[in-house]
Amino acid sequence: MTTTTYTNFRQNLKGFMREVNDDADVITVTSNDGNNIVVLSEKDYASIMETVHLLSSDANSKHLEESKEQLESGKTISTSLEDL
Repeated sequence: MTTTTYTNFRQNLKGFMREVNDDADVITVTSNDGNNIVVLSEKDYASIMETVHLLSSDANSKHLEESKEQLESGKTISTSLEDL
């Protein structure tokens, strides 16, 4: 995670955008009044929002937890693409 000032961020916006997109970096931009912001790629934002959506339903959250427990306990079935 990179931290920079508002002024530096504004002066180097193109480079910071490249850093966020190419390196999956997250940038915290600080301001004098303490109202900082976080900059992340649209891809990372979409991934976070998808996770929030999946976990917002109690039923879906329970299903995901059960699946995780099955995976961790080895209760899985393997198959190849050819078998499908």
